[in-house]
Amino acid sequence: MHFRTDHGLQATYTDPINSTFNAQSDQPQYEGQLQESHTFGATKVNQFILSGSWYSALFSPANLSAASQLMPFRVSLTGNAFYSLGRDFNVWPQGRNVTQYGVVDDFSWQKGSHALKLGVNFRRNDVTDYSPGIGTIGYSFGDSLQSFFNGNGDNYSQNFVVRPTQPIALYGLGLYAQDEWAIKPNFKLTLALRGDHNSDPTCQTNCFARLSDSFLAASHDVNQPYNAAIQTGLHQALANYTNISWQPRIGFARSPFGQGRNTVIRGGFGLFTDAFPATIADSLLNNAPLNNPFQVGGAPLAPAVANNQASLASQANASFVSGFAAGQTLAQIVASNPKFVVPSFYNAAQRIIAPQYQEWNFEVQQGFGRATTLTLNYVATTASTRRCRMPDSTPTATASRRRLPVVAWRVLARRHSQAYQHRRPTRGSEP
Repeated sequence: MHFRTDHGLQATYTDPINSTFNAQSDQPQYEGQLQESHTFGATKVNQFILSGSWYSALFSPANLSAASQLMPFRVSLTGNAFYSLGRDFNVWPQGRNVTQYGVVDDFSWQKGSHALKLGVNFRRNDVTDYSPGIGTIGYSFGDSLQSFFNGNGDNYSQNFVVRPTQPIALYGLGLYAQDEWAIKPNFKLTLALRGDHNSDPTCQTNCFARLSDSFLAASHDVNQPYNAAIQTGLHQALANYTNISWQPRIGFARSPFGQGRNTVIRGGFGLFTDAFPATIADSLLNNAPLNNPFQVGGAPLAPAVANNQASLASQANASFVSGFAAGQTLAQIVASNPKFVVPSFYNAAQRIIAPQYQEWNFEVQQGFGRATTLTLNYVATTASTRRCRMPDSTPTATASRRRLPVVAWRVLARRHSQAYQHRRPTRGSEP
């Protein structure tokens, strides 16, 4: 049994203009583990491990309220003529609080020439995700000196959220069975099968939103209501994710010239999978209408001036929120607010396959005397399914606005591929 705690303070950013904008990260961490091993006679052993941890990693100015009063949004000028005012201010606050707990249980049984092993492992993460806070402080960017001199900004972006944080949960469950069979004194064969279930991330406030279908399959009728094109209030991040990843494996070790000789040949093949990349959930929980990112063009900078950049973005958000609830189309929202701009959106394919990799190796080991060994090892990896993120491409922002009421789209897609890696290391060892 052990327990460990750590508490660190990380200096994240130092502002050269005003220390009020300095950012830091307070990062406390606690973890503990309980382990118990039990023998059943001379041939059976069971090991049980229970573990848990909690940590926080939040990034923000020490006094965000004071920083916001000093400068309500970030401003950057083209050509690096001047340093940004409130640099990086628009990406705070961000970070996460994470609670993790898990159980591992392994059972071993030596039964004649068979070394049998069975096991299960479970882990769960409960995450308070601060990613919705990114962009909630506005950012006037790409402003020319002439525009700034005239009191105007050229571009402005800001996110409007229902909640500054979201509670996300995901877990993984793995089972395995293995038989290491000593067929002969100089020949061992290992057979194993593993199954992993990595959960589809869930949001405890039903904060996920997706298009009603994959981007290419969804209706691109610009006259459809927003709330018909977007499914919101979803509990799970993905529509359909791999339920169980089966991973058979086989390996062997043989001394071709008998025991006591210095030549060993080893080889094996197996399938392996990855844990679910939880960062994917960030994109899908920050979709409209729960997180609405808007970008507007040239307008006054000062908050007290009518139709300033921040107010135009706020007006676009208000028009979208009311229009979405009323089942309005893009044309209807634009009719009520001619300066309305469409929000950005992330989407996923309807069927996502867990990444899976094929790995195999062949090794020859030769000993020379008692102190020197030469090993030749060939290792190869094939990715049969892997993650693929398609960046903004075609259609362009303008075209996508005509066909589907989203200005930017990103697609998480499945991809079947063959990505080979071959390694042929050679190593020698001696004292």
